[in-house]
Amino acid sequence: MTQATRESGQALVESAIVMPLFVFVLLGTLQLGLMHQAQALTTYAAYRAVRAGALNHAEHDVMRRAASAALLPMVSTQEDGKEKVWTVSSAADYAMKVQRLRLQWNLMPIKPVEVRICGPTLTAVGTTNGINPSARRPANVVQFDAPLNLDQANWRASDRTKLRVEVTFNYRMPIPFANMMLYQIARGQEDAELLLVTRTGEQDPTRERFRRRETRLLHDAMAAAGQGYTLPIRATYAMRMMSDLYPRRNGFQLPQQNVCHIPFARGAAE
Repeated sequence: MTQATRESGQALVESAIVMPLFVFVLLGTLQLGLMHQAQALTTYAAYRAVRAGALNHAEHDVMRRAASAALLPMVSTQEDGKEKVWTVSSAADYAMKVQRLRLQWNLMPIKPVEVRICGPTLTAVGTTNGINPSARRPANVVQFDAPLNLDQANWRASDRTKLRVEVTFNYRMPIPFANMMLYQIARGQEDAELLLVTRTGEQDPTRERFRRRETRLLHDAMAAAGQGYTLPIRATYAMRMMSDLYPRRNGFQLPQQNVCHIPFARGAAE
């Protein structure tokens, strides 16, 4: 074997070792950049959702549509085994993408955008009507401009009119190979977090662990079925109500306690 042949074989082995790592770094950088953009849009979607809720009596459907509109440019669908991101550069593109996705969202096991109310909870508003603190009865309306709820000295009372929402963007990673690797890394972190006994601000850690485990298994099932690798990206936003709050109107009911993935400080009116 000549010297040139040995050097050629050595270069081939080195390339076989280095090339997968190089491809992962290149594709991973692209995917991480898109994930950073998705995180920024999710934060913006949380702001749009809480603002829509503050103006519309915390109506969940209004908040969900506001968040979905903000995240629509990054929502993708799978076609021919590949993730397809339809660009939105005009009102016509927006309407076409909404119509296209509306047909597929009902078939998706995981919705692209989820909105959850973190507070106020029924525990915070369910014992007073927001006008007379001595009226110990379930509240049918919490007036956003009632003097009691605007008292800065009584932070627990004023917290009744602070709407807090959590937006989850189930982001489908479009970059091949990098999506699988990053999904496995994130899944490992999720497994480690599920081993925690308690979590700051958590009301029921056991119930929370089971709920998050069910969500993780659903993401795993989608990946195993070839439906793409999905990572939940979450953001929370809070805003003072600018319309009256109806905790029990039209079948809608505020949560009994804060069950969001991103908890608030213990001691707040959860």
